[in-house]
Amino acid sequence: MTLRLEWEDLVRARVPVAPRHVFADSPSELARVLDPAMNLCIWRRALGTGLAAWLDEVVETVEVHTQLELDGANPDASGLLHALPAGAHRDALRADIELLARQYQSLVNTPRVLATFARVTHDMCRRFHVDAVGLRGLCTYAGAGTQWVPEPAALRGGLGKQGLSLRDTNLAVVPHEGEVRSFERGWFGLLKGDAWPGNKGYGAIHRSPPVHDVGGRRLLLKLDVDPGGRLRA
Repeated sequence: MTLRLEWEDLVRARVPVAPRHVFADSPSELARVLDPAMNLCIWRRALGTGLAAWLDEVVETVEVHTQLELDGANPDASGLLHALPAGAHRDALRADIELLARQYQSLVNTPRVLATFARVTHDMCRRFHVDAVGLRGLCTYAGAGTQWVPEPAALRGGLGKQGLSLRDTNLAVVPHEGEVRSFERGWFGLLKGDAWPGNKGYGAIHRSPPVHDVGGRRLLLKLDVDPGGRLRA
């Protein structure tokens, strides 16, 4: 209770903070994440109903966890999807992943993109955190989407607090649980981490959704700069 009161006092007393996220309604707007004042850009888009229904079936029955380096300019994502049933829907999924990989590559300016496509049945990270990467792309194709926190709702001083319960660790960062936001399925998020040039201490705050508590499953795509790649400032 004492900790909760301290966090509430901090929220009331702090100077207003400007948002560091932006929404995109087209691929051309994804470049807004390169603005030094931004750490998150979310492309709000919808999957086709047929593809979405097929993915709902796949996530319940198919085990998949693949990682592949893609040619950034001409990606071929077929190697990520061998475990999925062949057909028009898999082809559509491959084309969509390749589209996202090209968009990502155009922003980070690296010849290779490291793509991970996985069925997730557990909570990958239940604590709000910042990634130690440059720019990461995330898209949930089935199941619950990544949770994130608008900058004005976050207390960065609470990140990494030790000796607290899981709930209190998260409350140290987000005192008001109602401020937590979630990606919808199909949305593509670009999250700056602490390693992005000039972004140290301002990485996008996020966590995996608590799917373990409800027995959920997810199909998640993650895009990163490959180990030999070079970030563009």
